[in-house]
Amino acid sequence: MSGAVLVVDDEDIVRDSVRQWLELGGFAVRTAGGAEEAMRLVKESPPDVVLSDFRIPQISGLELMREIHRADPVFPVVLLTAHGDVPLAVAAMREGAYDFLQKPHDPEQLSLVIARAVERRRLKLQLGELAGKLELVADDLCR
Repeated sequence: MSGAVLVVDDEDIVRDSVRQWLELGGFAVRTAGGAEEAMRLVKESPPDVVLSDFRIPQISGLELMREIHRADPVFPVVLLTAHGDVPLAVAAMREGAYDFLQKPHDPEQLSLVIARAVERRRLKLQLGELAGKLELVADDLCR
């Protein structure tokens, strides 16, 4: 499985280890140390999924997810936290997080979650394309 992932974390060691692990799994990975850089990268070349620490500079990972969802409400964002609790995870999922994982994370589980998020993104994009084609065909038939 391959796909493009943006990893957002202000801790260099965490960001680099996650990047290395995901690259070993075949993902194309870019990294950002904070929300502003992440938003710039998402706008320049949208990845298939964003993996963000909950606590990052400028705004929280949850607020970053909200910003991304303003442009694309179904964009998969996975949140990571070392300070998570059940109410925080539930709130994040209700607001549209694809998943919510606690640090330290199991690398195998992280890869699986990212792979599923990439696949979901691709399926949603394909569905949108097919819906557009179906609409064109329906328009032609109605003429």
